[in-house]
Amino acid sequence: MVTESRNKNCPYCQSPVKRNEATVVCPECGISHHPECWEENEGCTTFGCRNQKILRQQVLNIGNLTPDEAVRLEVQGDSGLLINCPECNGLIEENSVYCKFCGKRINTDRGTDTFYSEFRERYEQKASLHKKQKILTLISSVILSIVIIVSVTISVSELSEILTPRYPEQIDFLNKWSHIWESKDLNAMADLMAEDYRYIGPDKKETSKHEKLLRLKWTFENYKYIDLKIKNVLVNADSVSSMLEFNQEYESDKFSETGIKRLYLKKTDGSWKIYQEEFMEQ
Repeated sequence: MVTESRNKNCPYCQSPVKRNEATVVCPECGISHHPECWEENEGCTTFGCRNQKILRQQVLNIGNLTPDEAVRLEVQGDSGLLINCPECNGLIEENSVYCKFCGKRINTDRGTDTFYSEFRERYEQKASLHKKQKILTLISSVILSIVIIVSVTISVSELSEILTPRYPEQIDFLNKWSHIWESKDLNAMADLMAEDYRYIGPDKKETSKHEKLLRLKWTFENYKYIDLKIKNVLVNADSVSSMLEFNQEYESDKFSETGIKRLYLKKTDGSWKIYQEEFMEQ
């Protein structure tokens, strides 16, 4: 049956039905459809209408129900309780937020509950993330503190070694030897040499203690000043012998040289003595 439309939207395509537009009105529920929608669905598309194709194909046992109860049972099926839309009187599911026929908002409380439920879920997710970030920050702070403490401890330990040499006797001996050179004290230098002392120069020639003292005597008498700088000292020692290696910068009013000096020491009668001295030019 084609007639003029009496409802706002076609229930099949949900598109507005224009005024004076030709429509097909369901003889069961009175809802208007676009003719092409009616033909495509092969009948009414209104939810719960007995003129729907699928409902026409079903047989319903209504027992002793009244006609109204039978209609409601037929259109309700397994979908849950049905209510009438207060705007268009169409049958819709009880928990519907909007009427599927006229679009009227039905259950405002459900929409509010859904909003607050989603809001609470997002809040809890954000709170959980914030808590994890705080825990991560705390762990990072603890690790950083441990690293700083360890670094400071190592630095203090290294500084302690610098301020308190591992080989104090050998370092004191080296300072004394350097001072004797600068003060040009021949007797004190002789006292630091062992009886079997020997000197090996850059040319690999050996010089005895007696010859070395003669050379030192001439040097101390003829040089106005001697300045000796010692750097990068390495010590290899035990209780009776030691080896001192260092960079030596020798400067005087007549001569200067730079190289690596090695002093080999042995302990004799409780005192350290030089038994071999080597010099290599750089």
